[in-house]
Amino acid sequence: MRPLLRLVAVPGEYIRRAPRLRLIQTFSAGVDGIDRAAVLERGDIIVCNSHLNASEVAEYAVALLLCAAKRTVPRNRDFRTGSWKHG
Repeated sequence: MRPLLRLVAVPGEYIRRAPRLRLIQTFSAGVDGIDRAAVLERGDIIVCNSHLNASEVAEYAVALLLCAAKRTVPRNRDFRTGSWKHG
């Protein structure tokens, strides 16, 4: 089985040009960019793993909120340039 990892839209033309294609896997939320009719007429499989990294995305969002609340980036810049105010 040779998978095609979807990074961009997959039109029917691409699917028809890949005779050994059996699987299209996507990590996005949905399969709107994939020509489902072309996939189904060949009997190939579409796998959607949209929930795979949900907890990591949530953790990253919380980390960004904390950085914004504590002004981490400007304070880091001030510390590195020597203009950090003590106290």
